[in-house]
Formats: sequence, structure tokens, C-alpha cells
Amino acid sequence: MRNLYRVSHSRFDLSQNGLRSVWPGFTIDQNTDNKFYFVQESGVFCCPLFADLQHPFCEPLLSQADGYENIIALEHLALSDELCCASSNGNVWSYKLEAGVVEEVTHCKHGIRAMQWSPDQELVVFVDGELNVVTMIGSEFEPINEVQLKDDTFGDRQFMSVGWGKKETQFHGSEGKAAAKKAANPSELDIANTIEREPDSSVNISWRADGEYFAVGFLAPFGQRAFKVFNKEGALQYTSEKCLGLESSLAWRPSGNWIAIPQELKDKYVIALFEKNGLRHREIPLTLDPRVGQRVHSLHWSADSDVLAVHWVDQEKRTTGVFLCVIGNYHWYLKQCLTYPSGTSLTGIQWDQRHSAGKTLHMFSSDPNVYERIRFDFRIDRSVGLSEEDHAMVAVIDGKRLLLSSFRQAVIPPPMCGFTLEEKYPINATGFIRTAGRSEALEKEVSSNAFFTVDSLGEITLYEPVLTKTAGRSVLSGVTVLLKIAPGKLKRFNEDFPDQHASGLHFLWLNPERFVMDHNQLRCGVYSIEMQDDAPGLKKIWHMETENTNEIGCIEAFREDSILVELLSGRVLEVDGFTAKQEGKFEISSRNHSIMPVFCEQLFVDRNRYERTVYALAQNRRHLYRDGSLLASDITSALLTENYLLCTTISELKFIALGTAVAVPVTRHPIIGERRVERGSKLVAVVPRGSRTIFQLPRGNLEAINPRVLSLCLIAKHLDALEYYEAFDIMRKERINLNLLVDHDPARFLQHLASHFLRQITNVNWLNLFISDLANQDACQMYESNYLDRATGVTPQGYCTAEKVSFCCDQLLAAMDTDPTVQTLPKVTCYVKQGQLENALALIWTLKQGQQSSEAAEEALRYLLYLVEVNALYDVALGMYDFGLVLFVATKSQKDPKEYLPFLNELKRMDENYRKYRIDCHLKRYGRALEHIARYETDEDRFQEALELITTHQLYSDALRCYKGSTNQDHYRRVCAVYGDYLRKGSKHADASLMYERAGDLQQSISSARHALDWRRVVRLSSGSSMAVEAVLRSLVPGLLEAGEYDAAATIAYDHLKDARLAIECLVKDHRYERALLLAAEPELRETVRTSVGEYLTTLNETLLSEREQFLHQKERLATVREERIRKQAAAAAGADLDDGEGDCGDCDLYSDSSTIASSRHTGTSGRSGKSHRSSKNRRKHERKLLNLKEGNPFEDIALIDALHSLVVRVCGVERQRHIRSICQVAMELLCYDEQAHQLQQQYGALFQLIHYSLDAIWVPEMIVPGMPPTAGADEPVAIGDAPILTPSDLVKAQDSQRYALIKPHQRYKPDVQSISWQWDILK
Repeated sequence: MRNLYRVSHSRFDLSQNGLRSVWPGFTIDQNTDNKFYFVQESGVFCCPLFADLQHPFCEPLLSQADGYENIIALEHLALSDELCCASSNGNVWSYKLEAGVVEEVTHCKHGIRAMQWSPDQELVVFVDGELNVVTMIGSEFEPINEVQLKDDTFGDRQFMSVGWGKKETQFHGSEGKAAAKKAANPSELDIANTIEREPDSSVNISWRADGEYFAVGFLAPFGQRAFKVFNKEGALQYTSEKCLGLESSLAWRPSGNWIAIPQELKDKYVIALFEKNGLRHREIPLTLDPRVGQRVHSLHWSADSDVLAVHWVDQEKRTTGVFLCVIGNYHWYLKQCLTYPSGTSLTGIQWDQRHSAGKTLHMFSSDPNVYERIRFDFRIDRSVGLSEEDHAMVAVIDGKRLLLSSFRQAVIPPPMCGFTLEEKYPINATGFIRTAGRSEALEKEVSSNAFFTVDSLGEITLYEPVLTKTAGRSVLSGVTVLLKIAPGKLKRFNEDFPDQHASGLHFLWLNPERFVMDHNQLRCGVYSIEMQDDAPGLKKIWHMETENTNEIGCIEAFREDSILVELLSGRVLEVDGFTAKQEGKFEISSRNHSIMPVFCEQLFVDRNRYERTVYALAQNRRHLYRDGSLLASDITSALLTENYLLCTTISELKFIALGTAVAVPVTRHPIIGERRVERGSKLVAVVPRGSRTIFQLPRGNLEAINPRVLSLCLIAKHLDALEYYEAFDIMRKERINLNLLVDHDPARFLQHLASHFLRQITNVNWLNLFISDLANQDACQMYESNYLDRATGVTPQGYCTAEKVSFCCDQLLAAMDTDPTVQTLPKVTCYVKQGQLENALALIWTLKQGQQSSEAAEEALRYLLYLVEVNALYDVALGMYDFGLVLFVATKSQKDPKEYLPFLNELKRMDENYRKYRIDCHLKRYGRALEHIARYETDEDRFQEALELITTHQLYSDALRCYKGSTNQDHYRRVCAVYGDYLRKGSKHADASLMYERAGDLQQSISSARHALDWRRVVRLSSGSSMAVEAVLRSLVPGLLEAGEYDAAATIAYDHLKDARLAIECLVKDHRYERALLLAAEPELRETVRTSVGEYLTTLNETLLSEREQFLHQKERLATVREERIRKQAAAAAGADLDDGEGDCGDCDLYSDSSTIASSRHTGTSGRSGKSHRSSKNRRKHERKLLNLKEGNPFEDIALIDALHSLVVRVCGVERQRHIRSICQVAMELLCYDEQAHQLQQQYGALFQLIHYSLDAIWVPEMIVPGMPPTAGADEPVAIGDAPILTPSDLVKAQDSQRYALIKPHQRYKPDVQSISWQWDILK
């Protein structure tokens, strides 16, 4: 679907240099753009165009007078910057361009007929006068091999035949068996299809692009031309099959699959394509007629193998030209036809081999002497309308034919098309109008499908397609000529129009009244379609001159009356003012728009928005730009739609939301969506107001898809316009989540549910599909790329995503007709979606009972059986207690009547409540079954059955509710007793005590309260019972002591048991000496307290001494560990790598998932590799390893900090201070422990001060990790910073930060020690 067009065409006239006849021999300089070499009668000349582009000159390099004569081949060697020349006499010279020194490098005694260098210029091949193929090393000109072309040998790769496919073994149809015995002459067919002509005896050499093989074409001994294939060592590999009519030109496609050779057959003239093994593969038909002197002179493949240049001559008319052919889907298209005036001869044609040059063709012609440099590129010519009237037209050039295809209605694979337009001369350019409208001069409405053509003579023709509606579709049936302007007529209307009318490069049909052209002399000219001499024509209203050094490369529409002109330098100009202010007066001006970093072959203007964003694609570099800024790389094709810019990479399709770079948030990636496509696919067209996207695959065939992003965009437009039918149809076909109908705008959908949605969607199957697809989720999040800028609108009252299904079903049921015969199935679907199967069955049962015919109800029931499993539906019907409905459902299922009829008959014989009870038990609805059986208040058997149901299924709460209001309270108490037994077995004694109390069993209630240690409840219950309270309370004391309830035990002993000794013993166990002294009224009890206080003072002093020793030891050890670590870090920074790097990565497994270890050997982005400490077992193992206080542990300092933090909090806490003050007070009150109290206060005070003044030495400032607050979790990431580690000191800091990050966050800061007034002044 691609067309080949000229990007630039530079033409340099060398006629003023006085050159004589130019001979074949032409090459370009591989190191610069503007320099080439050629051979003429007087020698070899060089033309440095960069010196003076306005007046190019030629300088001689090798003069014939000096003996440099009969030169037949030139080659510029890029690496050594020298020129290699070969003469037919056998001489080979090397000319050093920089030094100007000539050297004869080799000589062939039999002369030279052809010379060709390999693509990498490592090897060179000569064919001498005796047809010897000599392969040499290029830099030294040392022969590698020499082979005689006339030898009757096939080559090293000669075919092996085992007899398969012989003529004798084949089926010959009507010819019979005699045909198998008929002698076959392989050349008879060729002789019959060719005409006799004297073959050319010239020799041609062509290399494959990889330099592994080369082919030599020559006149074979059997009198016809043939070719042989050699490898790079010069060894013969293959010989071509005998084909008559072959000509001398030979060109090997760079990709390596074909060797092109012209062939003249009896009825046609073709270019035969041979495989490497010499077998003929296919052919390219030509429009040339060799009988009138038209013949192919030479063939040239472009460097990327895309274009074949066919240089032809007409010997009778003395004209010449170049055909440019391109293959697509196994069809060869003629894309460009370059013609030259009579008498002109092309003496040199060469494609530029540099990748940066693209498809650049260099040509040198004589009579006159002109050098031309033409750069070609591919482009798809498509219509650019945005309305539904645009049919996504694509025009493909194929010689004199223009192949038109409309992709809105059908996808037609090339080379087929919807309509073929044939002109008199080959077509070189085509394009579509940019803005549709009415043309006053043409007196017609011009649609966006209108197009123009430019033939090889420069004639411009404007067309309007004719679309005929057939079976509801618009079919392209023909075209109408709107305007035909011959070059002569254009010259007559515009006096300064150039004589070289065929030099037009860029054409743009801006609108029905403006046409823009670019040609060599006037550069960019704007023409008005006006009436001229009672006939419409083109009149120039403005033109722009540019310098020769800055040519125009692309023209594109910017607005309806303005254009963008891009120069080859990348500068983009905006030209506007094409609309006349007054009649015949225009105010056209040009100004700089932007500057592209490189020249971009294609410009795309977002004309649907006011800001007019310009996107540019540099096809050679595969860069995509937005307003001059790089947007994406590796882009192979691009296409602009109404809302997105589509672009492809090698295997992906990407979507870019339109808009300026300022409007897009910085945090958002410009590519909002992508999907995979077949490798090498390129965009052809997108149907406007549709989602069909056409790709062309590398082979040339087409593929059509509907990208989800475009479909969603189209659906959104339909939903905004309340076109629910169209949106639903697209979503159904492309399997898009139907929840989007609601989630796109819930308020708008629910507001128009009855007025638009239900009126448009009348198909019950569609409604059922929509309701079935409803889900409690936001579909916009599934397609978030289309809803990035979604604004949170006002939602209806009561609507939320979590309850969307229920809410929408309620609204649908309310909006539907109340008649059960109308929209029955959607109503059933709503009930099923809400889980209300009873309502669905009730609706069906109502429908059956209300109609004489039961077909509608049976259909609804069959539909319901598709939604719900039959057994589940049978259970629901049974749970409605309607046996008629049960039988109706059962008969429509596949249940055996023997399975359900006996059960139903048995149920019918029961009374109503017990029947419902049995049904609910059958359906395992035990709660509802209990409600029914609880209504039997006087039937003991039914109550026993109820108790069994309660205990079996643990329905105690339901039973309490059912029997609480019963007139038979004995049933209620018995239920409470059963519940109490159940709670007591579960060790829930407090709850069991309450249930036993309701059951009237105080003894069990007290027992359960005693087991629950609820002594206050025991006291309350014992006051109303006949049990011995003292024994019960005394049995509570050991349990309370074991549970740590010392005050409660002392209260029971002193207040209720009147046992002061037992109370004091309880208090002394918890060192509550103040209250013990309060209760010790008798001397012996005070003595007991005094003895206990003395023993505890000794123990407490020993504890303080032990804590002091522990603190000092851990503090000193921490200092030692830190000093050793600092010493190791200093040594490592100085270059002494200690411990073979164990300190860097030996402990990597202890770092958290978010840590980043930075060291000289471990500088990855993560110090861990997928290891996790999320399980509790691994976490405990991790903590044990981390907090191990064993000396030598790599994390000993962290373990010491953890231990010291716990010790400081325990020793210096407020509770410890209050406890010390209380003990000292009791010791002084007893009058015999003043010295011990003084010692205790002094010892604790010294330890308190020691710890307080040591905190700064333990908790150093480096332990505070930046970015980590004290309250952060231990597993939260630590913000270390993204700065690169450059010095050893930076490395040490990063390691310390990661190390301290392992400490618990609250332990990285020194404890907040609060000191209260705990000391006694009398003890100081």
C-alpha cells in the first residue's frame, strides 16, 4: 500500500565546464555527500559540489594525455580515501585523493573487461580479456583464485539427482503415455518464446550485500548469456540454467534472494529473477517494447533491497528514463517513472550505500552534463477526513494505474483493489484533499475522499470518487474528473512557471480552492483554483524562495488556510493567509514554527484541537517528535486519528493521547496503551469514527484489527450521545465488559435508563447479557488508559461500586413494565443476579397461573434452569412451601419422579408447621426450622426434637430468641441449661454462669463463676443460695494468686474471710508492703512483714548490683566493637581489603527487602535477591541471628543496643522509681532498716546517674537513619538517597546507614528517661 515519492531532488548543471563526451564510469564519494567522480574522453574528473553549489566546477584527476586512457570502471575506497581505476588495457591505478599521488597497483596482461569491489571493499574481482575471473585481496591486490568462465563446469554445489520428478514418471493427462516417451529438449520452450537477436558480449559483476558471493554475467560458449556464482574466495559455486533471451545487465538483490537480469521473450519483455543456485524463480513484467528499440540498459537495487531501479533507453527516439519498482504481496508495482528529454543519456546511476542517506539515487547524464541526487522514501497516501463520510480511502500507484480501496466497508488485500483508475501516462504522485468543502470554481461539493494525481509529464488531475449504495453499503463504483490541468495550460496561466514541469516534488491539495506545489525554481508555490478563460484552472497567488543549501522536504496542512513547510535542515515554517481579505488580495506571510532535531519525512497535525500540536516522524532514524521534542524511539510507522496518535515499533502498536506536552502531566507516560502486533507490521489506515485499523505486514498482505483503545473511545462517544444501541453492539462484538455502560457515567445512565436504554435495547437477549455481566467493580479501572482524565462526577443517591449490581437491578426492575408477560426474562435475570431466586420463581409461577397458555412460563423456567443448577432451583421451590410450584419445577428438570413424589406425599400428610420444619431441615435451613417447631409449646416430643436440633447444630442463640416469649417458660429454662452446659464444656465459664442463672441452677452458676475467678459474682450469687460461702471464697484465693490478682485475693481474705494473716501473705508475695502494714494490726503480723521486708532489701540490692555490672559490661563491649569496626573501615578505605570482603556481603541475608547494600563488590540495586522475612518462623529466626550477644557476631553492636535499651527502660522507668521510694518508706516505718534503706537509695541513685550520663555515648547521632521517623515500622523502606557512591568515605557512610537501618526504629533514639521525686531527703 506504499507509494514511493521524492523527498528531495538536487540538480547541478555542469555544462559550463566544457566537458567532452562522458564515458560509462561513475562513482560517488563514500565519505561526503557532495562529491563524485566520472570518466570522460580526456580522463577522470572530480566534482566537489561542496565548494560551490551555485556554480559547480570539475577538476581533472587523471589525464588521458598522461597515459590514463580507456578507463572502464571507477571505485572510491572509503577507508583509505583513494580512487581505484581500471582500464581495458589491463592497468589498475590507485589515486590517493588527499596526497594526489597515482600508483599502478596491478596489471592484467590480457586486459580488463570488468572490475567490481566487494561491499566491504576487502576484495576485488577482475574479469580479463580471456574471461578469467580473478579474485584479489583489495588492500594488497594479491590474487586468491582464478577461474575460467568458459569451462563447462557447474560448480562446487552441483545438484544431486536421484531420479525423482522424471518426465517418464509423471501424469500427462490427455497426451497419454506416449508423451512420457517423447524426447524432451529443455531449450525448445525457450526457443519458442524468444526471438532471435545478437546477444551482448559484455561482462557484468554483481556482489551480494554480505560479501559472501558474487555473480558474473557473460556470453556463454553455447551462444547465449548466462551467469556464474562464486564465493568470496573465488571458487565457482553455481552456474545458471540455460535461458534464451537474457541480456547483459545483472544486479544481485542486497538481501540475497534474487539475481535480476533482463530477458526478452517472444511475447513480453521481463526482468527475470534467479535464485542463487541459478534457477529461474519469477519475473517482473515491463512495459517496454524491445521491437521498437526500447531496452533495459542497467539494473540497480537500493541498499535496503526495497527498490529496483531499471534504467532503460529508447534507441529510436533517443530518449532514456528510469523505472522504480517495488514488490508487495508478490506483485511488482511501478512507483516512479523518471523521463528525460530526447538526446539525453544517463552515463552513471548509483544508489547511496550509507544508512544515513536512506534511498538516495545518484545519476549523471550527458547532453547536457547534469548531476542529479534524488532522495526517495515511502508514504501511504490515505484520506484524512474525520467524519463518517470519509471512507478511509487509500491510493496505490502502479504505473499507469491507480488502485483505490475503501476500508470502511471491506478489507481488500493487495494487489486487488476496490476500483482501478487508469491514465495515459505513468503516475508519479497522488494525494487526498486535506479539508473538504465547496469549490466555487468547480461549482461542486468536494468530499474528504477527493484525490489528485500527477503523471510523469506533470499533468495534474483532480478526482471525486463516486460511491454507490448497494445493499445498505456504499461501494466505490467510479470517479469523476473535477479538473485536469496540463503542464502547458499551467504555464499559460502562470508566466513564471518553470519549463522543467516534471520537476515538481511535493503536492498538497489544501482545500477545494487552494493547491500547493513545490518545484525546483519557484520552490513552494500556492495556487488558487479559479476560472481562467471560462474554464477552471490554477493561478499562482504566492510563492516562497529558499536557498539551494536548504531545500524543502515536506509540505503539510496546518489549518484550513495555512500550511507547514519543513526544510531539509529540520526548520519548520508556517505559511498562512490564504483566505482573501478582499477580492483578489491576500496577506500571505511565513514565519518560523519550530525546529526539529533532524529532518522528518512525515508531519502529522492535530487539526481537531485549537493548539494544533505537530507530530513528526523521522523514518530513517525511527524517532517520533512532538513539537520538536523527542516523544518515542524505534517507531516504524505512525498515523493520526481523532483522539490518538497511533505508532508501531517492530512488534507493538502504541497509542499516544493527543495534546500538547504542557497539557500532559509530567508524571504520566506519553504512551497510554499498547498491544502486540505481528512483527514488522506497519499502519495503513484507521476508519474515521470507527476502530478498524489496517496493517500491512512485511510480505505485503493486510491485517485488520479493532484495537481496544479505539473501540473504547468510540464507545465513549456513543454513550455521551445516549446512543446505547450502537455502543452495546460494539461491546458485544468485541467482548468488552458491559459494565462500562454503567460505569462510564453512572448518574447519566440511571437517569436515562427508562427513556433511552430500555427503549433502544429491546432485544431481551441483549438485556440478559447486560444484566449477567454486571459486577461490583468499576470497569473504568480495567480500561484506565481511556479514563486517565476521568472526573469524579455526582453519583446517584444510594449508589456505590460495592452495591452496584443490586442497585442497578432494582432500578431496572422499577423501570421495566410491571406486566409479568413483558420483559420476563430480563426480570428473571435481575432476580437471579441479586440472589433472589424466590422472587424469580414467584414471577414465573404468577405468569403460569395468570395465563391460559403456559408456554411463556415454561420458556421462562427453561431460561432460569440455564442460569441456576436444577437441584438448587428445586430446593428453592421446595423452600417456598408451594407444592404446585415444586412439581412445576421438578417436571421441567431431569429428576426421576420416584425421587421426589414419595417425599412430597409424605409432607402433604403433615400439619403445616411440622411440614415446614421438615422442609427446612431437608434444605439445611436449621434456623428457620427451629422457628417452626418452636411453635409447639405443649408438645414434649416436638420439644425434645427441637432440643436435639439445637444441640446438633448449635442453634443456642436462635433458640433463646424463639423460646424467650413462649408461654411455657420451662422450655426456655431448659434451653438455657443446655446452652450453659455447652459453654462450660468450651471453658467459657463466665457465659455459662449467666446461662445457669437464667435456668435457675444457682449451684452450677456459682461453680462456673468460681472457675471464671469472678469472686464478686460468686459473692452476689452466694447471698441467695444455701451454699457455704466461706468455703467457696477460700477456694478462690489460690487461683487468684496464680493469676496475679494479689489485691483481689487479699480483699477476699481480709473482707470476706476475716483472715488477716492470709491477706498479708498474699500482699507480701507481690511486695505490696504498704497495704500489708495497714492490715497488720497484731505484733506477730507486723513481724512477718518486717522479716519479708528485710529479705527483699537484700535481694533488691543484689539485683541493682547485677544490673550495674551488666550495664557497664555491655557499654564497654559496645565501645570495643565500634572501635574495631572503625579500624576495619579505615583499613578498607586505605586499600587493605580485610577478611576477603566478608564484611561486605556475608550478612546480606539479614537486610530488609527494601535495603540497598552499597560496597565495592556488592553495588547492585538490591542487597537481597528475592528473599523474604514475611513468615513468622523466618522472622523469629532472623531476629535470633540478629540479636545474638555472642562475641564475634557480625551484628553484635546491634544486639548490644537492643539489650541496653531494654535495660535502661527497665531500670530507669517511672515504675521502678516509685517502687524504690515505696520500699524505702516501708523500711523506715519499721525503724530497723534505716541503714538498708539508705544504702538502697544511694545505690539506685548512683546507677540512675550512671545510666543517664552514658546515654549519649551509646546512642550516637549516626544511628539516626535519614528519612526514617522514630515511629516507622521495622520493615518499612529506608530512604538513603539516590546519589552515586564515589569515594570510600561515602561508601562507609552508606554501609553504616544500611547497618543502623536494621535496628528497631524506637531503639535508634536514646530512651526518654523521666525522673520523678522518688528520693527521701532524710536518707540522703
